[in-house]
Amino acid sequence: MPDSDDWYDIIQGDPGLRQGDILSQCPIIRVSPGVNYPLEEENIPATIESHNIVILTQSCDLDQDKVSGVVCCTHFDLEQAKKASPELEKRNAAEEIKKGRRLRYTLLAAHDDSDPKMTLRIVDLGDIFVLPKDFLQKVAAAQNPRLRLRAPYREHLSQAFARFYMRVALPREAF
Repeated sequence: MPDSDDWYDIIQGDPGLRQGDILSQCPIIRVSPGVNYPLEEENIPATIESHNIVILTQSCDLDQDKVSGVVCCTHFDLEQAKKASPELEKRNAAEEIKKGRRLRYTLLAAHDDSDPKMTLRIVDLGDIFVLPKDFLQKVAAAQNPRLRLRAPYREHLSQAFARFYMRVALPREAF
């Protein structure tokens, strides 16, 4: 992988959001699996989790207020993710991801030159969620300094996201 200096800008004092922003320990509310329908408004089973996230919504849509919700994915330390997931535990998982053989995942370079530091990360494109833009602006404003992916690495992330979600599977072969 290239030097991490090439990958990131260090952002300070800017509450603005951009595609490729890295936010640490962002609170996420998730509805618990098996929730009943119709919902009982007084008692919705949910959990509050904290995750490291990366923003996937296009910067132009964020800048021009075309969206109120921001698409995000979680990312994890690669070595910890390998220990937690049998699918990633295989010896060559990172190499398979780099070669595009594991479409659900992509990698982010480590940043250990200056604060904030970050280890080699794996982005789980299958763990997608939307958070309110105004909420994420508050989270971003509270994180000084923070990292933001530079071009072309943020576009590479966006392309990996598109590849994962644009796949078409046919129910049966036509020929």
